[in-house]
Amino acid sequence: MNAERLNIDPQQIVSAGGSSGGYLAAATATVSDFALSETASITNSLPNAVVLFNPALANKFPRVADSLSPTAQLKYGSVPTFVVHRKKDTVETYASAVAYCDKLKSLEGHWE
Repeated sequence: MNAERLNIDPQQIVSAGGSSGGYLAAATATVSDFALSETASITNSLPNAVVLFNPALANKFPRVADSLSPTAQLKYGSVPTFVVHRKKDTVETYASAVAYCDKLKSLEGHWE
């Protein structure tokens, strides 16, 4: 790892993003079904926390299967998450953020 060389504490990594970047930030903490090449040397790529701003979590496109959905992939052991979403957002639905938060709350206290 290059964390020491770059003076980064690997125990304090936060993934953050807005809109589609919020989807990607959420995916870093929830979607674990990625096939890594045999040469990959990633031991743990999960962030320690997630911050989402008006995240695009609705999976509006049929080509995005549940296996790539941050909401569908939430499970016990998901990382602490902070979500900010405007109710009147006309691009990314507030309901999708509420569904994500509701699922997070239902899993609260259940850790792997």
